[in-house]
Amino acid sequence: MVETKKGLKTIRQWFSQDIQEFLSASFLIFLFKVFGAICGFILSVLITRHLSIEDTGIYFLLMSFIAMTTVISQCGLENAITREVAIYHRLKHYQKIKQLKLTAVKITLLFSSLLAIGLLVFKRTVVNLLHVPLDNSYYLLVILPILLSLLAVSTQVFQGLRQTKDYALLNIVVRPLHLILLFTYVFFVEELSVFITLTFLIVSLSLALILARYRWALFLTLKDEQVHGLVLNKQESTIVKSNLTSLLPSMWLASLFAIIMEQGGQFLVGVLSTTQESALYGVALRIAIIISFVVISFNNALSPKYAQLFSLGDLSKLRQLYVKDTVIRTIILTPILLAVIYFANDILLLFGNDYLAAKSALIWLILGYLVNTVTGPTGMLLMMSHKHKIQRNNLFFSVLVLLSCACLSIPDYGAEGAAKAVFLAITTNNLLGLYQVIKSIFSR
Repeated sequence: MVETKKGLKTIRQWFSQDIQEFLSASFLIFLFKVFGAICGFILSVLITRHLSIEDTGIYFLLMSFIAMTTVISQCGLENAITREVAIYHRLKHYQKIKQLKLTAVKITLLFSSLLAIGLLVFKRTVVNLLHVPLDNSYYLLVILPILLSLLAVSTQVFQGLRQTKDYALLNIVVRPLHLILLFTYVFFVEELSVFITLTFLIVSLSLALILARYRWALFLTLKDEQVHGLVLNKQESTIVKSNLTSLLPSMWLASLFAIIMEQGGQFLVGVLSTTQESALYGVALRIAIIISFVVISFNNALSPKYAQLFSLGDLSKLRQLYVKDTVIRTIILTPILLAVIYFANDILLLFGNDYLAAKSALIWLILGYLVNTVTGPTGMLLMMSHKHKIQRNNLFFSVLVLLSCACLSIPDYGAEGAAKAVFLAITTNNLLGLYQVIKSIFSR
């Protein structure tokens, strides 16, 4: 009995207040992410069932291109603003947070507009590179990165503020909206096209931005006492802007390398192989991304806490939190990942018989997420601990691994070759990150 009580006491001590807070926040985000993942899964099935395999390949390639151009136009703001907002939120400097968001929105609008102009000027070159028809769908590609970038900045502010419900809601709201619009269209019209699918995505993003603006205005109203009547002087405003913009070059490169890690395989399959192989890889990637939502729910809950602990210099508590985080995510996620591998055929059949050929690609992608799980949130910890340049370098080397392996294997092995290249790149990035976390943070 005594030993049992000691064991229970040890468990309670292990689940400290921070880890309990993390689990509570993670669970809420997890529920939202699961709902978003289910909507995303049904959305992918709907698209593959109502588009030909060639059009499906084109759609997945375009979505990959949109994801990468969106990251370019964000300039690294998604990670930078999370870290800066988290620090100011701890100090209750809400006027500075308001200034941060305003600055981030201006930067996003500037660079996304420049990117849109560039896409219009060089549209022939881009179309030839992507091997897609030059129709009205192309002009939607110009608009989508602007909307996605603005929504990402608005969402990340809520993450830094640890407004879990708002952050989780804005992260997933686009998928159910998109699904409802597409399902309604298919129900009445039956036929579906790439142009219609992208059009409804723009409508969904616009509605999400309206919701984000409303939630931000409501937050400012609740914090009226801390914000109303307070005006930053020129020096304070300059410092806030300078602190944010000084982070952007390294964080922008890190974000760019990260999206290449995530979408580079899809993009290269579309460019170097057939539209059928692009469709196969796209289905495998979307199933794997659904699993990644679970991983992201852990990262999203803890990233502000990591930033705050590091800013306080509490490395001992930071290390404990990292170890507990890694143990918990490994226990929860490993069975899920193994189950996806075991039931791969049954899952792929939902998309149609043509997509059973994506099994090997799916298994390699899932193995990559398994490595990512057991090594812990190394990249996120480096980004939140003033070690973003180290993470940038790790990602740069990993991208070189991805590009070289993909270019060698995709022409012969298509989707499977791309998935193997992604697995090697993910493994490289996580092992480098683990080494750097131990060396540069925990050995101090």
